[in-house]
Amino acid sequence: HYEEGTWQPTIEGITSAGTVTGYTSRTGFYTRIGNMVQIHTTIACNGFTGTGPMVISGLPFNTANASVDSVFSMQWNLVQWSGPSSTKQSVIPMIYATNNDKIGFRASDYQSGVQHAQVNCLGSSSSISYMRVTGWYRLGTS
Repeated sequence: HYEEGTWQPTIEGITSAGTVTGYTSRTGFYTRIGNMVQIHTTIACNGFTGTGPMVISGLPFNTANASVDSVFSMQWNLVQWSGPSSTKQSVIPMIYATNNDKIGFRASDYQSGVQHAQVNCLGSSSSISYMRVTGWYRLGTS
């Protein structure tokens, strides 16, 4: 099976989905080859009111196993992450849970360990200049 298409990513909080103030970019492209899906998305917005760990939802197909079967990379500018207390942290995208349409983010540092990352993007003074995520994941069930 081979398929190409577009998808519309949405930024949400897990505790409270919240709303996004003015998406200035919101694009998603995918290629499906067999049971693997390659995605690329660019998101930018003027503000975000969700709470809890942030996810990008709306993947074109549900994901398989959350702990394996995927690899992503990310680039961002002006995303105010919170999570581990140290400023020496790294944030990586990952499948948030098995058999859903979400990409979550994990933050880790040498002091606090690993936890789901949250984003502080509340109101018009805090914006996501851009966030780009690209990667592969294995299909789950519909």
